[in-house]
Amino acid sequence: LNIVSSRLTVNNKPIAKLDLTASIAYTYSKNDKAFRGLGGFLQNLMLWPYDDDARNYLDATGKRRKLLANTIAELDNPFFDANKNKSYDQTHRGNFNLSAAYDITKWWSIVARAGTDFYSQYGNYFLHPESNSAFSVGGQVEDYTEKYVSYNSVFISTFKKNLGKLKNTLRIGAANDEWRKDNFSIRGQSLKDSV
Repeated sequence: LNIVSSRLTVNNKPIAKLDLTASIAYTYSKNDKAFRGLGGFLQNLMLWPYDDDARNYLDATGKRRKLLANTIAELDNPFFDANKNKSYDQTHRGNFNLSAAYDITKWWSIVARAGTDFYSQYGNYFLHPESNSAFSVGGQVEDYTEKYVSYNSVFISTFKKNLGKLKNTLRIGAANDEWRKDNFSIRGQSLKDSV
């Protein structure tokens, strides 16, 4: 897992009654993943014969070494699975926020906030043609892209008035929230044997 993250926040009070804050952030992450769960490398390692060195997962020609010559019922060698079957996600994410607060009088203030959040994520899932998980279809690859963007804003007007010992606050506001999410994915099989 690789992550790079940065953030910048600026606060300014240009006049006595006005407070401005802006922030921007960006994150990049890439996650190389091994297959887990049923048929994953860890389970296959625990089920692998104890008298065979699983680290020797390739034969002399560079192909997958099988314990049983003519069968597809054999488990994937855990080292073959970890080195030849690949999966990863890569994400770029950013957001921007702006806030302004203004005290009009002692008893009346307004706050406005606006922001956006967006990300783009790409993922890849590759099963080698010699893997038992995709042997019958000649290997498999899946790609996906997901894009998301949101815009939001809020406006709040606050009135405060004390009547003797009774403290009163009235807030009136409006909010807007818009977002869009797009997904695209493809899948292919019958890959070349030289992969």
